[in-house]
Amino acid sequence: MVRSDPLATTFAFGDFELHWPSRELRKRGKRLRVPQQPLHALALLVNAEGRVVTREELRRALWQGGTFVDFDRAINKAINQLRQLLGDRFFEARF
Repeated sequence: MVRSDPLATTFAFGDFELHWPSRELRKRGKRLRVPQQPLHALALLVNAEGRVVTREELRRALWQGGTFVDFDRAINKAINQLRQLLGDRFFEARF
């Protein structure tokens, strides 16, 4: 994972680029459609720069206080959507 600018607003990794100000994920320049929660999870993960991100950190980043959902299931779904978009597999993770 490579930080592309000092303000942590654009990240390049593999064939992908996340441009946070415009909320865009691109693969080889082509814009991908990404649901809001997976996009926010991706932003949190790339900002972590290799540090382990806890489920609690993901929960706080994806939902406001007072929100009542099955957080574990929703986090799993968001991460699975990201893996699918990135072509990443659980047992052979690249990102």
